[in-house]
Amino acid sequence: MTFPQRLWVLLNVREAEIPLVRLVLLLAALFGATRLLESTAAYALFLERLDAQHLPLVYIGSSLVTTGVSLLYLRLEKRYSLAQLLVGQLALLLMTLVGYRLGLALNAGDWLIFSLPIYDGVVTVFLFMAFWNLLGRIFNLQQGKRLFGLFGAGQEIANILVGCALPLLVQMVGAINLLWCALLTGAGALTLLIAIIRLAPAVSQTDQTESGGDETTGQTTSTRQWLADPYIILLLSLYICFGLADFFVDNIFYARVEGVLVDPAQLAGFLGIFAAAVSSLSLAGHLFFSSYALRRFGVCTIIRLAPLLLLLVTGLYVFSGLLTPAIWLLWGLAVAMNLVRQVTDAFDNTAVNLLFQPLPAALRTRTQSAIDGMIYPAAAGVAGLLLLFLTEYLQFNALQLAYALLPLTLVWFIITWALGRAYPQRVQQALRRRLIRGHTDFKPDRATIEVIQQHLDSPHPGAVLYALDLLATHTSAEVQPLLPPLLHHPIMEVRLAAIAQIEALGLVELRPALAECRAADPDAAVQGAALRALAMLVGLDDDDSLHAELTAANPQTRQGVMVGLLRSGELAGILAVGAQLAQLVNSPAIADRILAAQVLGESGLASFYRPLLGLLRDPEPAVRRAALTAAAQMPHPKLWPVAAAALGDSATRAVAQRALAAGGDEALLAITNGWRTAADPMLRKALARACGRLRSPAAVTFLLTVLDDEDVGVRGQIVLVLTQCGYRAETAARTRLAEAIHCELTHAAWTLAAIVDLTNAPDLTLVREALASSLHQQQIRLLQWLALLYEPAVMRRVRDAVLPDMAPLAVYSKEQRAYALETLDLLIKETFKSALLALYDDLPAPNKLARMATLAPQQALTPAARLYDILTRPAKWLTPWLLATALYKAPSIAPCAPSALATELRAAVHLHRSAPDCLIHESAVWAAQQLA
Repeated sequence: MTFPQRLWVLLNVREAEIPLVRLVLLLAALFGATRLLESTAAYALFLERLDAQHLPLVYIGSSLVTTGVSLLYLRLEKRYSLAQLLVGQLALLLMTLVGYRLGLALNAGDWLIFSLPIYDGVVTVFLFMAFWNLLGRIFNLQQGKRLFGLFGAGQEIANILVGCALPLLVQMVGAINLLWCALLTGAGALTLLIAIIRLAPAVSQTDQTESGGDETTGQTTSTRQWLADPYIILLLSLYICFGLADFFVDNIFYARVEGVLVDPAQLAGFLGIFAAAVSSLSLAGHLFFSSYALRRFGVCTIIRLAPLLLLLVTGLYVFSGLLTPAIWLLWGLAVAMNLVRQVTDAFDNTAVNLLFQPLPAALRTRTQSAIDGMIYPAAAGVAGLLLLFLTEYLQFNALQLAYALLPLTLVWFIITWALGRAYPQRVQQALRRRLIRGHTDFKPDRATIEVIQQHLDSPHPGAVLYALDLLATHTSAEVQPLLPPLLHHPIMEVRLAAIAQIEALGLVELRPALAECRAADPDAAVQGAALRALAMLVGLDDDDSLHAELTAANPQTRQGVMVGLLRSGELAGILAVGAQLAQLVNSPAIADRILAAQVLGESGLASFYRPLLGLLRDPEPAVRRAALTAAAQMPHPKLWPVAAAALGDSATRAVAQRALAAGGDEALLAITNGWRTAADPMLRKALARACGRLRSPAAVTFLLTVLDDEDVGVRGQIVLVLTQCGYRAETAARTRLAEAIHCELTHAAWTLAAIVDLTNAPDLTLVREALASSLHQQQIRLLQWLALLYEPAVMRRVRDAVLPDMAPLAVYSKEQRAYALETLDLLIKETFKSALLALYDDLPAPNKLARMATLAPQQALTPAARLYDILTRPAKWLTPWLLATALYKAPSIAPCAPSALATELRAAVHLHRSAPDCLIHESAVWAAQQLA
């Protein structure tokens, strides 16, 4: 690895990002140099001709001018892309630098000198706005946490170099000619900006093509809605407090410095050295603190650090001023106050700009532009008015200004605390792609009922069925006259639904209509349904003709009349059906036994469970499936042990789960008894899924007792089922679950190490692919484990964003992936957080493994040694497919391995011949034969 590559790795820059990051770093340096050269010239010339007493007027003027220009900028933002605006900003800056230098050469007067600090404020705001708008558009949230501090370091390096050179530069060209130097660096910045725009097409997109408001609707956000957003209000308040505090500290600093350094050359030299010192400390913070602090403490903690430290230093300044009037001591403390403010701002700025990232792209640009171009300058104007009032009217000195700064800094700290609480919620909102809203109960009035009735004549069956269901639910008394016409509807499903409504409502008055339908309808299913309704409503006593239908050749007709007679409750009908059922149950024909099961199920009479027990043990899978379906319709405790046993057969597993779900907690006893004797992992997984269908507290309690199952697939199924049941760990269970996640992460690190070891082993490609599949399953399981500790819906969104194959119908951008990782960073408090984030980060396997080493260090092995490690690792963590692939490759690897290792490989293969899993057993037998 070359030195530049090592440097990029040290700076946490990934290979694909290097070309763009290199250009942005140079742009940051040129922006910093341009701003420092222009600012030094402006304040040196201003303080030479005027004094610090005029600074409040400068703040007011800067506020008015910047706000006016920003309003124009926001209007242009709706018509032009960000790229066009950025190029226009820098071009305008270069032209105004030329104009100022020519105006000063012509000795235009004090008004031009007075406007220089105002112009500096505008330049500072617009360079800041341009730079962070650019970064916010081309980098996502996770990239910002890694790289924003580095870009800040680029500005600080430029400030250090230019600041140290300023005393010599001033002696060589004079303070006034620093404007020409700023013009040169600005021209270089414009050239770099054009190159970046060509490399990052997202900058050239107009904001009209993006969602400026709700991400789910794509609707734009009006100014009123924008200002009503609590999160944006907090951001605005943060910058207002920051701006006020900034200018108060600035005024205190310049008032103290002006009293000690009166010569313009000395003042310009000191300001340059001070800027270099600030940049040196800020650079150290950017390179060695910012990125680490953001990863270790998070955005919420870092944004609170600047107001807290400034509050402490200001308190010390005030306390010292009360004790002694020593000029040099107060001068030193004022310098220290400004130093703390600027140094903390250097790394705090990275965290604060990350607060914009959860906003949609267009809204993010708009908010940043409004804050940088209007809110902050407005705060400067307010600060200027306050300072003018305090210094000119109340005659406050620098110490008394510090008295006013203390409560202002306290309010600033409170706002950062509120923002720290709102930021995680906003990240989750950015991750969420759609909202699922519940529905209220439907209560139709007369007009609504009439509209619904009109849909009964619709040619679309879905509309008719939905209207019929609504009317039967809410206006059952008025449904009777509407049903007879529906018995002649051209769609069979509608006719069946009408018959079902007649049967459900017990409308004996519609017997003639049913009889007509039975006789005239061409569909056998409709005839059977009509017979069922007639038999239930009138029974054998009132209609002897039904008796003949018990032996009809059409099975649907027989089924309909038998079910209807059983439901009627008449003794004669039940006896007649009982005789027929006995014949069907004992019939050698499979179709007859299936018909018997269907009749028993549709009757819903649990007292008829005994015939069903025999059908549940029938040798034919089709009969057993029909009997299990019937068991779900006529639940009885005696049926559940047989249904639980049916989970072990793939032919009946799915329908057995549905049957057990219908049994509720009464079926749970059969499930728990079946688990104790279930040696097959597939059966235990099926039992776990059956518990998931129950969704009861008792089922959850049972699953928690078997959470440490020896099979990795069964454990994953249990965790998935617990998640589906909505289980959230209580305080007592959190420690146990955290330990389980720690163990899962440790094995994930082992899997990563195995993948890395086999990367350059072409003979073991199949094993490496099996390891990659296992790692993917571990990533899924870990998020399922976390869903037991944290909000399941949030974890599902995180899963879909970081594992896109889990949501194939959704399209998740890199930005949403960044939101997902930030959500994990904000939610998780356990010690395994850094290793977990590394596992889901978009990094090569060796880099992931290095970041997970603090939790689970792994040893590098040769391919043969890693194969032996796989074969001898506890089966609790290995999938059958991974073991089978390792066994399959063992005969080709053993002859090439050292003799001792080859012997151990053979022994490991022989041990797996007794494995209960068929795939592993057969693979081990084959491998042993090959080795022999």
